[in-house]
Amino acid sequence: MQVSEEYGISFVIESGSSNNSNQNKRYRSSSTGSVSPGASPGPLTLEAVMKEINMQFTKTFDRIDTISNKIDTVKAELNEQLSSVSRDFNSFKAECADKFKFTDDAMCELESRIDGISQEIGGIENRNELIVSGVPHIPGENVAAYFKDMWKQVGLPENPAPLVDVRRLKTGTQGDGLILLQFALRNNRDDFYSCYLRKRDLKLQHLGMNSTRRFYVNENLAVPARKIKKAALELKKSGKLSSVYSKKGIVHVKRTADQQPGTAVHSENQLQQYS
Repeated sequence: MQVSEEYGISFVIESGSSNNSNQNKRYRSSSTGSVSPGASPGPLTLEAVMKEINMQFTKTFDRIDTISNKIDTVKAELNEQLSSVSRDFNSFKAECADKFKFTDDAMCELESRIDGISQEIGGIENRNELIVSGVPHIPGENVAAYFKDMWKQVGLPENPAPLVDVRRLKTGTQGDGLILLQFALRNNRDDFYSCYLRKRDLKLQHLGMNSTRRFYVNENLAVPARKIKKAALELKKSGKLSSVYSKKGIVHVKRTADQQPGTAVHSENQLQQYS
């Protein structure tokens, strides 16, 4: 007797007597493992073989489906875990962004306060000074006499005359000359400047020159404040600001003429909101 296994099926091939020329083929199913005792195996037919093969294929497909379902389940679990991690990460990222923004805003505010303090310190150093701009240099000029004419023109009494040091800083001939006024007393400085601001009508003819062109009086600003004022005046020229002025060494701007009060500007970056 010979046993042959193929595709999960065991075949039993028995040999008859020597004088029997035909061999009888028998089989047993691998699912049963062996033929029941005392039972003679039936004849091997193509239908039986195909049935057994189909049964094995069905079992194999069932196993594949089971594995596929397990894979799908694991994939779903992994996707859910990944989504959860992603949500946690995004939440952490947003939280960090909020903290960084708060820190950045706090730093900007601190820098603005430092710039403001720096301007105030510069204003204190130049508190008793004013700058006159727009008076051209004339050979042999008497700048002290210029100041007396200005003092009188703004409506202040000639006597007693204030103690003031008058010096030319820039000998401009195209209306860009600068004169520095250094007052001994702050009250005299404040009186002169406040009267000027009320009238704002000083002209070169008031100094004995043959011209109706105006000249201007401003606070003597520290270098950082001057840069801010220069940038603000550019915005005013482009129509984005209505007014630019300084008060106690701090530059102030107005977007509209009726804005009260003006906005203090402590850095050039602060002007970007008006650009």
